[in-house]
Amino acid sequence: MTKPTEKSASPAGVSGTRKAVSMVLLVVALIVFAIELRASLGQSSSVKALSAKSEDGVFKDVSLADVKAMLSLAPSETVIRETEHEKVYQYKWISLLRPLMQQAEPQLFVVTKPSEPDVAMTFFTDPEDASSGFYGTPAAVSKESGAMFPEETDPNGIPLAPASTPVPAATENPAATTPADPAPSEDKPQPQ
Repeated sequence: MTKPTEKSASPAGVSGTRKAVSMVLLVVALIVFAIELRASLGQSSSVKALSAKSEDGVFKDVSLADVKAMLSLAPSETVIRETEHEKVYQYKWISLLRPLMQQAEPQLFVVTKPSEPDVAMTFFTDPEDASSGFYGTPAAVSKESGAMFPEETDPNGIPLAPASTPVPAATENPAATTPADPAPSEDKPQPQ
C-alpha cells in the first residue's frame, strides 16, 4: 500500500501587500494616461474644428461664443493680452507629463477684436506667436523717431505693424555714410 505523500511546500504566491501596491500603481498610471490623452485629443480636435471654420487660421464673422463652442474637452481660459485693438485668449489643457519633460502643455490661442460681443479674428498654437502682437500698432515705433505708422490694415480693419524700423540717419562710422559711387574729384584728371 502506498502512503499518501504530503504535499510539498509550494510558494504561497504573491503577498497581498504587493498586489495592493501593484494595483495602486496601475490605477495611477491609468489616470495619468487618461489625463494626457484628454489633453492631446482636446487640443487636436479643437484645432480641427477651428480650422474647418477658418481660412488659414483667419476667421470671417465668427463670434468668440462660437469659438468656445468648438473647443473640446473643457480647456482652461486665460486672457493673456488685452489692448484697444485685440484681446488674446489662451486655452490650455492640463498635462502632467509634459511639464516634467520640459515641454509646453497643449494650448491654443484665439485673438479677438474687442467689441460687444467679441469677434474672433484668428487662432494659433505656437506660444511665441502669442507675444508677437500680430495686430495693433507697435509700441517701439513712433512718429518722433521718423517711422510712420502703417497705412495698411488687415482684413479686420486693424493696422498692420511695419516690417522693420528705420535706420538712424547719423552713424559713428563715416565710411558707412559715403556713397558707393563717389562724385569725381576736381583734383584728379578723369580718364577719357
